[in-house]
Amino acid sequence: MKDREDILRQIEELQKKFLEILANNPGIVVVNSDQTGQVKETHSTRTLAPEGEKDVVVEIENASATTHAVTVLPTIYLDGRQHPKVYVHLGEATGALPKFKPVYSNPNLVIGASKSHIMNKEGTERFLKEVLFIQPMPKHMLLLIDSWPLFLNHSFIQQFVPQGHKVTILNIPKGGTSLSQPLDLNYNQQWKSVMRRLNDAILIHEIDYKIHVRDNLLRAISQVYWCFGAPRFCEFRRYGWYKGGYLDTHPAPFVTPPKYLFGEGSEGDCTCGEPGLILCPYCEKPHCFICFVANSHRCA
Repeated sequence: MKDREDILRQIEELQKKFLEILANNPGIVVVNSDQTGQVKETHSTRTLAPEGEKDVVVEIENASATTHAVTVLPTIYLDGRQHPKVYVHLGEATGALPKFKPVYSNPNLVIGASKSHIMNKEGTERFLKEVLFIQPMPKHMLLLIDSWPLFLNHSFIQQFVPQGHKVTILNIPKGGTSLSQPLDLNYNQQWKSVMRRLNDAILIHEIDYKIHVRDNLLRAISQVYWCFGAPRFCEFRRYGWYKGGYLDTHPAPFVTPPKYLFGEGSEGDCTCGEPGLILCPYCEKPHCFICFVANSHRCA
């Protein structure tokens, strides 16, 4: 109880400092970045079985992929925008990306690797240099991040800030991410929900797409990040800031990405003639899995 009270006190102090910085720095741009782990193959934890059945057999594509993970590091802005790039950190047996066989790439992806999917110093440097601090970059940025050891090392972060720019860093206290981390309060949960729905669709509809394969997984991550950045999800992205105590005004009503992508209208016919599965948040048309994910549908 005492620990929780201490965390709540630290969060309150953080929120006060946050508001002071905003008040004293007109035009400052506020961003939140957060690491979220994702298994290569994720499914719903519920399954249909006869009542009283003790042993239920569940079909999956690859057993090891349900425990082997990647780290995804998205970034959102206080005004509801999403950063154009997302960092993905892979666990590779060699500790590096293949040299002679390029991995899947997309302008919205920056990919790093080590022997573990857990971010390391080199991965963090790449995230800072190739994602967070790329141009055009605001003259003054307020960066809200958690208390992961490298994120607490402000001098390490500051060395990568481009000349002529300023970055003010605020760290969410340890144990406080579930209470005050904007991405963790809303975005990350919905991200994992969409990835589960895609995994389940592959099995249910017997789609020839092995999502645990590196390039296929990267393609899916790139596509989902593109979806989450749609203008229609602006209020959704702002909600985490509100829930964390950084915005006073509740965002306007919104539909979450999972409800929109797989909701009403998503099962209409795809332009290829196959039954639809996903409703594009940009063109508002239904698409089958192959056209939307495997073929990387981009209409905007």
